[in-house]
Parts: sequence; C-alpha cells; structure tokens
Amino acid sequence: MHESVARAAPGVSGGLHVSRGTGSRIWPRGFPRDNVAMSITVLVVDDHAGFRRCARSVLEGQGYEVVGEAVDAASALTCARKLRPQLALVDVYLPDGDGFEVAARLAALEDAPTVVLISSHDRSELEPLMPGSAARGFVPKHELSREAIEALF
Repeated sequence: MHESVARAAPGVSGGLHVSRGTGSRIWPRGFPRDNVAMSITVLVVDDHAGFRRCARSVLEGQGYEVVGEAVDAASALTCARKLRPQLALVDVYLPDGDGFEVAARLAALEDAPTVVLISSHDRSELEPLMPGSAARGFVPKHELSREAIEALF
C-alpha cells in the first residue's frame, strides 16, 4: 500500500494553506529567540509512519505547527514546494536518497525551509558529516524536542 505524500495539519484545507506568524523574525524564517508562543511550521520527512506520528505529537505539544509529512526524498521536495514550511526535519536515511542530498535540494528552493537532519543512528557517526552540508544541524531522533532544535540556532 502506498502512503500519502503529505498529510495536512488538522484544520488546514487541502494541506496547502499555511498560516505564518507576523512576530519578530530574529532567527531564520521566523524562529523565536525567547519563549514567546509563535507557531513555526514544520514538515516531517521520514519513511517510518510510527516516527512521524511520534514527531508530530512531540512537536505540536511544544508549540510547533506540523503542516505535513513526507515519506521519501521525492515527496519531501513536493511537499516543501506546496506547503512552504519554515522548518524541515529530514531523516538521514530515506528509501530514495539521503538526507544530506535532500537538504541541499531543499536549500535551493525559493523560500527554502531551515533543514535539521534526524536519525536513529549515533550522533558520533553523523555529526562529522555536517560541516559543509546545507542542513542547520543534526538531532538524534530520541532527543527530538524544541530545546534540541533551538540549540542549533
């Protein structure tokens, strides 16, 4: 059975409408520097449905707005073009490509999202690959939280 390319956030018509905050834009593309509640839009890219559900729950519980999910590199690019998220969490190991390549392709988009790579693999294995990549940083899946993401900025 083929999974959907993107799933819209609840209350988002057709997955194409993205509401953006109008607050201070101190960090790249709307990341708040303080604890001011400001909805950052997120695209979660991972081939495991269970992790996508978990990530959505964690992120929405911490004030992010998950606007879509993608299951592979191709759908990540399609979703990013349509949904225009401010942040893309991208698994390093996807069935049709690696997260580093996806990060580079996302960075080339007009109004590109900030990319954070995620993986269940060990931090010591992946952090040496980060310099020179288009990703803002790396967060192990088991450490996914608002604090871990904001620590990259």
